[in-house]
Amino acid sequence: MQYETLITDFDNTLYDWVDVWSTSFLAMLGEMEPIAQVPRDELLRAIRSVHQKHGTSEYAFLLQEIGANRLFPDEEREKALHYAALGYQRGRASSLKLYPGVREALLKLRSKGIPIIIYTESLEIYTNGRIIDLDLDGIIDVVYSPPNHDLQAQQNEQISLLGEGRRSLKATKHRYLPAGVTKPNPEVLRDIIAEIGANPATTMYVGDSPMKDVAMAQEVGVLDVLARYGQAQHRPEYEILRMVSHWPDVDVEKERHNLQGPVEASVIIDSFEEVLRYFT
Repeated sequence: MQYETLITDFDNTLYDWVDVWSTSFLAMLGEMEPIAQVPRDELLRAIRSVHQKHGTSEYAFLLQEIGANRLFPDEEREKALHYAALGYQRGRASSLKLYPGVREALLKLRSKGIPIIIYTESLEIYTNGRIIDLDLDGIIDVVYSPPNHDLQAQQNEQISLLGEGRRSLKATKHRYLPAGVTKPNPEVLRDIIAEIGANPATTMYVGDSPMKDVAMAQEVGVLDVLARYGQAQHRPEYEILRMVSHWPDVDVEKERHNLQGPVEASVIIDSFEEVLRYFT
């Protein structure tokens, strides 16, 4: 069967989000830890508290809040945050890149007139910035993501030390999901399909999570495709993410003990280019 619409997850499906996050975070932590007045475990707990407060494991103003918590000596605080920010920015710049074959596959789909839609849980400020940095603005037709919650108001008041800033897409359209909605959410996926005027029977959904992506796609009745190359739960750096994640403890444990989930994907791919065989 030939398909006419592609809806894809973004993080760990088009690029290695875990690598970007861990490289940036560990570089930042490496600058903060020697100067901190508290042990590493306490520093990580403080970071997780900020992430949970704002509902994201990427928070543009993390260093401002950590600095305000008096975790560093007064005379070292400014230096610690400055070098932590530089480490974070260098880590992000060195690790942000598309998986092999993604750009070529997306361009081929675009040349065929296939609508390409991103549906992600990442907030607008990070999603749009990465679409721009990955040179996908105009290749992706529409991106759906949650709004920035309190980030917009804060960004009007101060500059992010982590170098994150709200940037506008020029060609790709951005549409908001309801605040606080997370995957799997079949109703959101149904709404996206209806809004773009797609036919579920000829729509493909690609994602890296059996629990979030595959199960949701199967419930909606679109072709579910598991991006096995993007699964990262077994990697060592993923444990650091769990330690500072905004996820509630119950979700961390659920994800830890159900890495593959009970759902079997209809299609499993080991490179993104494999989706091309399903489109004329």
